[in-house]
Amino acid sequence: MNVFVHIDRLCMLGIFAVAVLLPACAEQQVSEPSPKKKIITRAGLCGVSAPDPRHVWIVGFGGEILHSADGGDTWAKQENPADPVEDAYYDVHFVGVRHGWAVGKFGKIVSTIDGGTTWTSGTRKTDHRLFAVHFSDRRNGWAVGYYGTILHTADGGATWESQGWGEDAVYNDVFFLDNGTGWIVGEYGTMLHTTDGGRKWTKQECADIIPPGIEDIWQPPPSSLYGVYFRDASTGWAIGNEGHIIFTEDGGAHWRKLATGTDVQMFQMAVMGGNGWAVGQRGTYLCSTDSGRTWAVPERQLPAKFWLRDIAFADQQVGWAVGSRGTIIKTEDGGQTWIMISGITPPDI
Repeated sequence: MNVFVHIDRLCMLGIFAVAVLLPACAEQQVSEPSPKKKIITRAGLCGVSAPDPRHVWIVGFGGEILHSADGGDTWAKQENPADPVEDAYYDVHFVGVRHGWAVGKFGKIVSTIDGGTTWTSGTRKTDHRLFAVHFSDRRNGWAVGYYGTILHTADGGATWESQGWGEDAVYNDVFFLDNGTGWIVGEYGTMLHTTDGGRKWTKQECADIIPPGIEDIWQPPPSSLYGVYFRDASTGWAIGNEGHIIFTEDGGAHWRKLATGTDVQMFQMAVMGGNGWAVGQRGTYLCSTDSGRTWAVPERQLPAKFWLRDIAFADQQVGWAVGSRGTIIKTEDGGQTWIMISGITPPDI
C-alpha cells in the first residue's frame, strides 16, 4: 500500500488506523535493494585499449568512442563526423597515447594520430563486419572479421590490403607480437598462425576442443574462440565457448585445454607478470596467479551482472573491463578488487 496515494483514507480512519497501517507500509517497503546505477553511456561496449594507466579508449554500439586522460575520473566522447558509424565499433587499439585505430560494422576502419581529437578513415577494402584490430607498431596492423576477412596495413591505416583467401569463417580476434609473428582465432575452434606478417597463414588446432576423426553431421560443432593473447613467441592462450581456455608453450604447435571451473561463454583475457584475467557472459570473471597456467573463479566476483566483452591492462596493477549497458569497471590492484565506473551494480555488491 502506498501511503501517499491513500492519505485521505488514512485520515478518515483516525489515529488508531494510521498506527496499524503504517507498520504494514513499512514492511512492504523492505525488499531487495535496486541495483545502483552510474551512467556514462547506455551503449553496449565492445572494446577497450589502455596504453598507460591514465589514458583509456573504449568503443561500442552506436559508434561510441569514449576517452579518459585521467584514469577514468572524467570522460569525453570522441566522434568522426566525416564518417560516422551509427551501428557499432567492435574493437580499438592504441600504440602510445596518440596513435589509435577502431574497427566496426560495414568494414569501417578509423584512425587517429592525435589521441582521438580527430579521427579519419583509410581506404575501405571490405563491407564485412570487422571484429578485431591489432597493431605491432605505428605502421603495421591487422583487422579481421566476417567471411575470413584479414586486412593488413603497412602505412598506419592509410591503405589496407587483403590477406584472406575467402574462407567461410568468422574471425573474432587477432594478436601480433611483432611485424612477423601473429595469430587469429574464430568460430569452430579456428586458429591461424603466421611468421611472415600474414603473407602465409597455417592452421593450428587443439584436439581437446576439436576431437580428431570423421565429421558427423549430427555432432555438435567445435567451440568458437573469441580471444587470443600471447606473452612471447612460445607462450599463449585462446578463450571461448563453454568456459574454454586453451594454452600453448610452443607457439601453437600443441595446445591443451585448461580447467577453468566454469562453462560460461568467455570473451577475452590478458596475462601480465604472474597474473591473468578473463571475462565473459553474465559478468563472469576468471583469474590466474601462476602466469596463466591454472585458472579459477574467484570468490569475489566483479561488480557487473551482464556480459563483459573486453579486458585490457595498462600495467600489472591498472586494468579495465567493458561490456553490456555501458559497463565500465576498473582495477588498481592487479584485479584483486574492481570498482564500477559506469553501469549497473548488482544489489548484493
